[in-house]
Amino acid sequence: MIPVNDTVTIEKAGGLDDWGRPTGVFTETFKCRIDYQTQVIKAENGEDAISKAAILIKGVALVTTNDTVKWSDDYGNHEAKPLSVSPLKDLSSKVLFTKVVV
Repeated sequence: MIPVNDTVTIEKAGGLDDWGRPTGVFTETFKCRIDYQTQVIKAENGEDAISKAAILIKGVALVTTNDTVKWSDDYGNHEAKPLSVSPLKDLSSKVLFTKVVV
């Protein structure tokens, strides 16, 4: 299949408490594959956006476009908001990967 040798951290902002203050940040780390590719895509809001990488997270990952994606490589530390999130399924409709485009 596809090797997942990279690691990505998804940072989810917490909600608001009764007083309207942020409740904190929740982070989760996943094994993934990061493929760098620059392309023009349609973002979820319908506008054109330029993506710099496609991240394949093994299995189901509950990622939204409001989250923050962080990863490190030979070129330094990276941080981005997802432009789109979609599941990749096999023929039996089992989710094999979650594709996050940043």
